[in-house]
Amino acid sequence: MKAKTAWILALVGLGAVLWQWAAHAQEILAFAQAWAGASKGFVRENQIACWLGILALGAVAINCPLPLAALVKVLSGYFFGTPWGFALNVALSCAGGLIGFVAVRHLFYHALYSRFSRQLARANLEIARNGFWFVLSARLIMATPFFMVNVLAGLSCIRKRKFLLGTFLGVLPSSAIYAVSGSRLETFRSLSDLADPQFALALALLGAAATLPALVRRTKAKRP
Repeated sequence: MKAKTAWILALVGLGAVLWQWAAHAQEILAFAQAWAGASKGFVRENQIACWLGILALGAVAINCPLPLAALVKVLSGYFFGTPWGFALNVALSCAGGLIGFVAVRHLFYHALYSRFSRQLARANLEIARNGFWFVLSARLIMATPFFMVNVLAGLSCIRKRKFLLGTFLGVLPSSAIYAVSGSRLETFRSLSDLADPQFALALALLGAAATLPALVRRTKAKRP
């Protein structure tokens, strides 16, 4: 009972933090623009060290429930331009995905699975059958938080190689979008400038296409 209450309080607290983040999103964007502008000279003089530093920071931030990684990815494009920002975004996504996956599988597996075994049973069965396609479509659509995909995959029996491949292919489009957006960070006046409906639609279509093989396999498995 105490554990259940603790989880409820944690979820309520996380919801409150996310609400505050959304309520002050405009101020966060303005702060990021000001800080990035003030730091650009330092980054230019220490490009390799800063590239590696942002890689490490992003790999940790991407496992946080708050959308810190999105901000880091935009800054990658701002500091390093579209090509190198894109490469950095892909690298930190893969590194962060692997960190979350390994941590759940080797450090938190028993604690999480014993607590949520019933809720995870069906999800784990689907991931076991179509693990690569699950990871790929989740990364493309981005409807499921990045860290949650790491957790679900870490609790399943999907192989590390398939998880990494699905992550790598799945983050390519969004990594490019963040890098391109970051290269134009100084011109943004509101958060709506960061969102391109055409890109969002393209990602949704790619994600839907990625689920088709899994659906076909599931349909064939049900046939007598």
